[in-house]
Amino acid sequence: MGSTLTPNPNHQARNSLKKIKWDQARKILQDINPAITQIIDQLNPSDNMYLYQVHYDYGEIIDNGIQFHFPDKTSLNCLSHHSDRQLATDFEYAGNYIPIGITTEKSMELFIDTGSCIIPSQIFTPGDIFALSLHLEKNKSVHPTPVTQMSSGSRSCFALPNINDSVHYMQLKRKLQIKSPHPSSLYEQGTFFKHIVKAKSHESTWQSSAILFPQSWVNRIKNDLSWQPLYCHLIESAWLKSSYQRNKIFYDYSFNLVTTERNLRPNPYLAETFKYILAMALGQFPGLRVAIDESAMPLSIIQDCLLNDYALKHYIPTIIHADCFDFQQSNFTTYYSFQYPTVLASLNRAKRLTTTLHDLRELKHIYSHYRDAVQQETTGMHNTVIGEMLESVNLHFLHSKKDIHNEVDLSNTIDAFDPNFFHCEISTSNDKLAYSGAFLRGCVGINNPSSAN
Repeated sequence: MGSTLTPNPNHQARNSLKKIKWDQARKILQDINPAITQIIDQLNPSDNMYLYQVHYDYGEIIDNGIQFHFPDKTSLNCLSHHSDRQLATDFEYAGNYIPIGITTEKSMELFIDTGSCIIPSQIFTPGDIFALSLHLEKNKSVHPTPVTQMSSGSRSCFALPNINDSVHYMQLKRKLQIKSPHPSSLYEQGTFFKHIVKAKSHESTWQSSAILFPQSWVNRIKNDLSWQPLYCHLIESAWLKSSYQRNKIFYDYSFNLVTTERNLRPNPYLAETFKYILAMALGQFPGLRVAIDESAMPLSIIQDCLLNDYALKHYIPTIIHADCFDFQQSNFTTYYSFQYPTVLASLNRAKRLTTTLHDLRELKHIYSHYRDAVQQETTGMHNTVIGEMLESVNLHFLHSKKDIHNEVDLSNTIDAFDPNFFHCEISTSNDKLAYSGAFLRGCVGINNPSSAN
């Protein structure tokens, strides 16, 4: 069943799609993915081997979990409803799925929307290739039913200070002429940001962009021996990305070994949360970070709106969004927040019998034992990437309430290792940090002190 995503009539959509030749594409790709550019240069594709360049406004749902949507004049359409019938032929291999592409500007997010929380799955930044594993298999194995959606820019995003005031929100609605209800939870704020950016579309030049590979390219990549260097490069890229999942059984075994040897009995939710945090620290799952630029969203417009249209008082309009952490190179701190749980185990969690402070203490206890066991070489993990990561990073356990056992730090100590919370693109007299914001009411920060700002 086809679908059309129609924009608000008050918003002038700038989504676009066009064919480009390799000579045009290489100028875009040579700086952000020189390896694939060099390989394709050697293949020297002819001018009739065109590619597609696509641009999406901030917040657009590129794939809604059922169908991928291409720009089509003033709307977004799936293949079966698109006005350009050639697309159905050019992307026959993809069907309703996301076609193979390379992000070229800003970012795109793959996420799961449970109806009550957003779980970020992957973040694609310039040079990243997406949708490889499904489409490059010559003899396709069983693939799961897609549950992820894809957005232009960050969907997993929200403000640190409380922006739930109905009076302030009514003032903003009148100014911007938007009809959506005020966001009552962190989950709803990503959609709220999308609406305010659309309402200010005349001020925004923000777009994510990608280059998409049509059927003619996929046929050559999979079946033409002379194109084998490109096929091998793409397969290797997909293989490297799957490294953690392929070795996960060994990482899980090492965790179970430590908990058995040290007589630890964490509840299943905390055990899964700890393993998820390890994967975040390894860059396998996105964490949350403070926004300091426009890579994930039109930050200046969002912060300006909170200050001047919503009339946020006293507090800096700090914005949080999903991003991937590299423990060797990232100069920012990534976070896991109990108030914005992104581990799948949280979906089936029984009614809380413990406080967030208690859970943080338990998590810190698990971390201390696990790190100690790895360093003592009892698990065989000391020479693995996990051992290297644990030697490189610091974990900070934070809550806005004082811990009577003094094991969890107060959130107002966050300044000591993450000055980004004070970042604002707009000049403002608001100088207070929302230390009691929901995000900081129980979170774990991960940073590499040798790479930090």
